[in-house]
Amino acid sequence: GLGAIERGNADPERYEVPAQQWADLTDSSGSVGVSILSDSRYGWDKPDDGTLRLSLARSPRTWRKFRHQATQDHGRHRTTWALAGHAGSWAAAGVPWQAARLNQPLRAFTTSPGAGPLGRSFSLLSVSDPAVAVRAFKRAEQGDGWILRLQELHGGDCDVTIDCAAPVISVTEVDGMEDPLERQRLGGSLHLAVGRFQPRSLRLGVEPPVHRLEPIRSRSLALPDLEAAASRQGRPVAFDERGRSFPAELMPRRLDLGGVTLELADGAAACPCAGQAVSLPPGGWERLWLVACAVGGDRPAVFEIDDRAFELTVGDWREPLGSWRRRRRGRILPGAVKRQTVAFYASHGHDAQGADEPYEFCYLFRYALPLGPGAWVLRLPDDPRVRLFAISAARGGPGGASPTAPIYD
Repeated sequence: GLGAIERGNADPERYEVPAQQWADLTDSSGSVGVSILSDSRYGWDKPDDGTLRLSLARSPRTWRKFRHQATQDHGRHRTTWALAGHAGSWAAAGVPWQAARLNQPLRAFTTSPGAGPLGRSFSLLSVSDPAVAVRAFKRAEQGDGWILRLQELHGGDCDVTIDCAAPVISVTEVDGMEDPLERQRLGGSLHLAVGRFQPRSLRLGVEPPVHRLEPIRSRSLALPDLEAAASRQGRPVAFDERGRSFPAELMPRRLDLGGVTLELADGAAACPCAGQAVSLPPGGWERLWLVACAVGGDRPAVFEIDDRAFELTVGDWREPLGSWRRRRRGRILPGAVKRQTVAFYASHGHDAQGADEPYEFCYLFRYALPLGPGAWVLRLPDDPRVRLFAISAARGGPGGASPTAPIYD
């Protein structure tokens, strides 16, 4: 999982070896080579000096035992692999970065422009040497500060300079559990020595930002006609036609989604939509945030704000968000991916007796509707299979009224 290893040709006791994202075959002179990059296959072999192979599917011969292995890879596969030729060594050619680009391609997002003091470009973090990769940059799990995880990629010692958007005022080296190992104080840029393939984790304290975004403000709205949606052990609640329900022990009192707070009713009650009218508060709100789900499959739903209609597809609370093509009773079932934004999920549900159903995930989804000036009423869909759990009006924040969203191909 960390670094690279040099191997010779295969032998009868080691005819296939694992690797995660790439393998390379370089000429003995070190002047030229070629790499194979992979996004999902991990078995490799090198039968002779001039051959490097990636196993795409397996269909081994089996006898009385392990018969399932003979057909375990039968079916439809979708895999991505690539060839990358290079001069010199794999390290000088940046092969680990080529593999990273294949596995994590650049993603595009759309948002609305905002007038801010930072200009059209902004760097949150930079590392001076491409031999060192940023494996994670995140908020600390406890307390203030940021966790920065680095790893050397090319198999050599190096010194790097790390620049943050705000000056670094303290550094604490931490382990994988973010427990402190060593502490030092410094100002400005961070200079660090990283060893061969070494991972290092740091907790950074930075100066408070000079420029601050306008905070998001939100206001939760009351829902009409609430009905129970969650049950406790042995006390069933019929949320759907099969008597199943959300697990009350996992349901939150509120959800904080992108800075917007949505209050869930006590006991995780929901409003079955039946064309009810919900009054909207005055105050220049820009957007209406909804938390909802459907029962009995995804449901088309039309929400009306004054005289404007908005068509949404509300996701089913129990259906999988995505699945690969799979075999079932000799048939190949198609795969699918849902595009709804998940607001909350529970790791198990409750059955008709109020007992746990492990790994039967339950979902709530988030939706957003624009509010025009002076909007005064929201009309809910006339479909009781659409269940509404929370509504909040919001304004402010980055991007103004339009949240940042990924662009799908």
